[in-house]
Amino acid sequence: MEKRVLASNIMLVTAAMIWGFSFVFQRAAMEHIGPFTFNACRYLLGALSLIPVIRLNDQKIRKKSYNEEGLRDNGSGPVDVVGPESHIEPVDAVQSDGTLSAKELRKIMILGSLTCGFFNWAGSILVQVGLVYTAASKAAFIGSLYIVVVPIIGIFFKKKTTRTVWFGVVIAVLGLYFLCITEGFYISFGDLVIFMSTFFFAIHIHLIGMVAIKVDGIRFVRNEAFFSVLWSSLIAFVFEDPNLSSVIKVAIPLIFSGILAEGVAYALQVTAQKYTNPDIAALLMSSEAFFGAIGGVLFLQEILTPRELLGGILVMAAVIIAQLPKDFLIRITSLIRK
Repeated sequence: MEKRVLASNIMLVTAAMIWGFSFVFQRAAMEHIGPFTFNACRYLLGALSLIPVIRLNDQKIRKKSYNEEGLRDNGSGPVDVVGPESHIEPVDAVQSDGTLSAKELRKIMILGSLTCGFFNWAGSILVQVGLVYTAASKAAFIGSLYIVVVPIIGIFFKKKTTRTVWFGVVIAVLGLYFLCITEGFYISFGDLVIFMSTFFFAIHIHLIGMVAIKVDGIRFVRNEAFFSVLWSSLIAFVFEDPNLSSVIKVAIPLIFSGILAEGVAYALQVTAQKYTNPDIAALLMSSEAFFGAIGGVLFLQEILTPRELLGGILVMAAVIIAQLPKDFLIRITSLIRK
């Protein structure tokens, strides 16, 4: 079991590294292609890369159903299973209590992925636009603040926010000041746009929590990606000039950001979180900002000033603090008093 946990933790760090380095490839791509065109191609690759994962998952479910009972109820009555490879309706949802019909679950799948997909798409587009105007290393730090914003947005969903989170918010604001605000009290357009993206990602996470538990998660992400392709393509054909030569120039960034970041990294996360403590998983995945900053320095020769570096460190600290147990500050206070 310990080996399995260790392997899972390594998988989560690998996923975080892929997501962090993705900032570098996304930034490099903006030299040759528009943000909407890039995102349309990126999400198309991401959606296609999830299809094999879905097929493998379906095969496992078919095999398990065959081994356990020889039949499966797909919402419209039991389906006889002659063998593991027999045809079964695609598993669109996972509903344990049986209170929702197959039709209702498919409706949740479509409307949920449409709504959640919009907020995820809007956040990713803001990041992509912001990367035209700011460094990948700064974008990685600022983008990681969605973890701090999530509990703040949670207030509007009637969820309580702990003192630890508010302490993290204070540290985050201080970090943003050093990272983004110049001595003339000026914030760049790119930094501001990427910070705005964190609110869309935070809303997306809350909506996911309300919807995704009822449906097949991998299919849900695939549907989100296809909706993102649709919206990005429509805007790209109106405001940009999509052409094959530009797409070919950014083939490597597209493969990395589409297949690795959207497909492989997601598969690693889903697999690893089955065996890793959720708190540990969140902390490991928050290292995405660190890898993004390292990638910007190594591959794009970006240089963070001492002021920006201090801001980045404070932002990382805020992200970690926001994920600590709610009684963490109480425990620390009691230890100090002793």
